Amino acid sequence: MLSAHCKVPTDVSNKTFYTAFSLVFRDLYPEAEIEWKAPSLAWDEEYLSQYDFIFIGMVPPTSMSANMIYGTLKCLDTVYDWTNVRLIMDSPQLWQYAPGLSAISKDPTYLVSSFYSKRPGYKQADTYKTLSSFKRVAERLLTEKWPKVVYPELPWHDSARKSELISDHLPHVTDAFGLNLDGYFLNNKNPDYREISDAPWSVDSFKSKWAGKLSRTVAMEFNELKLGKSFNDVHAEALLRTSIGLIVPPADRNVGTWWSYRYVQGLLSGVPVATEWTESKALGPSWAVLPYQIEDMTPAERKELAQRQLEAYKDNALSFSELKQKIALVLNYKGEQNA
Repeated sequence: MLSAHCKVPTDVSNKTFYTAFSLVFRDLYPEAEIEWKAPSLAWDEEYLSQYDFIFIGMVPPTSMSANMIYGTLKCLDTVYDWTNVRLIMDSPQLWQYAPGLSAISKDPTYLVSSFYSKRPGYKQADTYKTLSSFKRVAERLLTEKWPKVVYPELPWHDSARKSELISDHLPHVTDAFGLNLDGYFLNNKNPDYREISDAPWSVDSFKSKWAGKLSRTVAMEFNELKLGKSFNDVHAEALLRTSIGLIVPPADRNVGTWWSYRYVQGLLSGVPVATEWTESKALGPSWAVLPYQIEDMTPAERKELAQRQLEAYKDNALSFSELKQKIALVLNYKGEQNA
């Protein structure tokens, strides 16, 4: 549903779970032919049947960023019952999916109000046939079992508990498969450790209520890592290199910690990482340290903590071969196929 779901990611791109998954899939299965395309309202069953797998990135459908929503809904309406469809959950805002789908099922013309006139396919979407397709697929997502869902996990997550959390918000998601891809990225690059004295924190999202409360318990200021559309992974990495550490807030509404590529970047930048310690402590003592405690450390102690965190994280992440096996399992992948 995002523009990022429709084009080949680059080193400069902001990596979402969907784009990270595609990069890993491409390298694990070089024999597979992968096509990146913006979903079109013109795609029909005959056209889509040429693919062995169809990956659809999912965000809340009424999200401002869901600018590829028209082609996505039409495509999903066509392939909903196909066994080769995988929905890649790419947003931690689980509480927004159902209300958005409900709004579309009640009045699909909501999607073609003048407010969305700049979206691709806007004029073509405003027909009775197309709006009926939107309404039909929204109703199915609200009342019927979803196609298989793939969602991001962190090394400390309990898979069964995370799947239950998703089902709490989306009760018809009954076939969900969690993946943590970070071992692939962490094993392809060496960390850049340095001893940094007092410096600002890099924060993945300062809009979080959790981050707002935390800011009142630390001495160092916060630098936001999401400063508009032009701010990408390269900018984030540069900020991290001059930070005392990285803070990754959990998602709001009791969703808890959720995967972000910033974890990988923080660990490879050689700085300590802090998040909701009641969850991350499952990896050991190095992941149960609070931000104010990190501030009280010497530069050498912070460097040592960052090293121990990376070691613990990698020990609990999937190896290259394990990751390949797990992806093959979720896809029933046999090799030399078209996606």
